[in-house]
Amino acid sequence: MIDTILFDVDSTLIDTASVMIDSLKITLRKLKNITIKDDSDLYFVLGITGDKAITRFASNDTEKVILLNDWAKNIDALKDKENIFPGVRNLLINLKDQGYTTGVVTSKNQHEMDSEFNRFDLNNYFDCIVNASDTKKHKPDAEPINFALKKLNKTNNSTIYVGDSPYDLETAINSKVTFAWAKWGSKAEERLFNKANLVLNKPSDLFKYLGN
Repeated sequence: MIDTILFDVDSTLIDTASVMIDSLKITLRKLKNITIKDDSDLYFVLGITGDKAITRFASNDTEKVILLNDWAKNIDALKDKENIFPGVRNLLINLKDQGYTTGVVTSKNQHEMDSEFNRFDLNNYFDCIVNASDTKKHKPDAEPINFALKKLNKTNNSTIYVGDSPYDLETAINSKVTFAWAKWGSKAEERLFNKANLVLNKPSDLFKYLGN
């Protein structure tokens, strides 16, 4: 029986994709003289740590730090454009009212959570929040979800992980939990989610699978 629901953050709880992409485009244009004409060329950065995402554009570790810092500065300048997806807060309220254990497993680090997530006042809806600063390995490795389940004293066969990206799906497969595709925020092609256990067009669709 499912009693635990874990969530990704970016493009699942919070609509951040345009800010993540636009801020990176500014950094690449300014520091690398790279102009990205099609946003889809940067969709691969959605769902993994910034450190891993920026590696594709950095020629060495020093440049990687410079690019990451500039990207973070640009995200901070644009973050007021981010919003909670419609229906997400009601979903979280109803899950807590019905006794489900809830948590977050995200590729954001602690600084990014403090700057970009905490201001939405969603933290109290979760029994556990795991970010990239908490584990040595990151999505799509199983360690972040396994770390959350250990903290919650829950099992993988009683858990759903809700996410928007192929990395989230792979993480769920690696940690042997049920995966629910948050289609409402996803930028990836549908064919990449043929192994998803559940498909959610809107947040409230989760209750179709929970029997509520």
